[in-house]
Amino acid sequence: MNKERLMRKVFELAEKGRGRVSPNPVVGAIVYKNGKIISEGYHKKFGGFHAERDAILKAGKKTKGSKLFVNLEPCCHFGKTPPCVDLIISSGIKEVYISMKDPNPVVNGKGIRKLKRNGIKVEVGILEKEARFLNRGYVFYHEKKRPWIILKGGSTLDGKIASSKGESRWITDEFSREISHILRYNSDAVCVGINTLLKDNPSLTPYKVRKEIHPLSRPVRVVFDTDLRIPENAKIFDEAGIYPVIIYTAKKKEIKKDGVEVMKVRKKNHIILKDVIHDFYKRGFQYVLVEGGGEVFFSFYKEGFVDEVYYFYSPKIIGGREAPTLCDGEGFSLKNALVIKEWEIERLKSDFLFHGICSQV
Repeated sequence: MNKERLMRKVFELAEKGRGRVSPNPVVGAIVYKNGKIISEGYHKKFGGFHAERDAILKAGKKTKGSKLFVNLEPCCHFGKTPPCVDLIISSGIKEVYISMKDPNPVVNGKGIRKLKRNGIKVEVGILEKEARFLNRGYVFYHEKKRPWIILKGGSTLDGKIASSKGESRWITDEFSREISHILRYNSDAVCVGINTLLKDNPSLTPYKVRKEIHPLSRPVRVVFDTDLRIPENAKIFDEAGIYPVIIYTAKKKEIKKDGVEVMKVRKKNHIILKDVIHDFYKRGFQYVLVEGGGEVFFSFYKEGFVDEVYYFYSPKIIGGREAPTLCDGEGFSLKNALVIKEWEIERLKSDFLFHGICSQV
C-alpha cells in the first residue's frame, strides 16, 4: 500500500470541488481494501455530502475492515450535514489516514480524538504540506484571520497593461482569458479599482466557464472607489442578483440597485486596505482575486496582502512612457524590491503564464 500515491489521488478528487464548496474546504476521500480502491468520493458543492460520506455510501457493506484516505480531518459536528466521524465509526472502517488536522476551531483535533476513542487507527500528516496548499484559503482564513489574496494581470512583454492611448482589448489571447475566468469562478470575491472599471467597464463574472451558480452567490464583485465615481450604467451592475456587488468608498451614499452594497471605510489618500481585508474576513471570504489595475496592485504589495500571482504575458511590445504597467504607484527602491521566490513559467497558446507564490501556508 503506497500511502502517498493514494493521498495524491485523494488530492485530485478534492480539486474537482473547487469553486463550488466555499466556505468549506475542498476534500476528497478513498475507501481502500485488500489492495484495491473500493470507492472514491469528493465534496461536490456547498451543502452537499462531504467527501467521506460520498465515498462510504458508494462502498456500501464493503467498508467493514477497510481503510479510509482523506486529505482533511473528518468533521465531528452537525452543520449542513451530520458528522462524518459518526458514519466512519458505524461503517466498520478500521484505519483512517489523514493529511492534516482541520484548522477550524470547531473541529481542530476533535474528530481525530473521537475516531481513536472508538478503536480506529489514525495516522495524520501524509503529504501535509501539499494538503495545506490545496486548501490554502481555508487554512489562511482560520490561522491568519484573513483571506488568501491572488493578483491576476495580463500584460505585454514589456509589462504594459494598456497602450498610452488606453487600449487594452485584447492584450492576451482567448485561452488566457478563459483561465482568468476559471480563477474568477474559484474565488469568493473578484476586485478591481475604479480606474480599471472606468477604462474597461468589466463585468467581472466568470461567464466563459460558468458551470452552476454557487449557493452563496459567489464570486461577489468588488470595486475600490474612494470618491464613488462609478457610473450608474456600469456593466458590473448587470446580474447583481446572481453575483452581488460591493463598492468600498470613503463617501457616505447609497446606490439603490438590487444586489449592490456601498460600504463606507476609512481613507488616507486612498481607502485603508487593512479595513477592507478585515471586512472580507467578516464576510467569510477565503479566496480573493484582484484584477487591477497597477495602482491597486501596488497598494496590495505595499501593505503585504499578496499571497499568489498569475501574470499572463503576451509576446508583444508597445512601449510608451504614459502606458500603465502591472505595478504603478510610487514604487519601491531596488533595495526594498519584493522578490517572489517560488515561481514557475508555463507556455500557453500564444501567451505564457508566470505563476508565483508569495506566502507560506
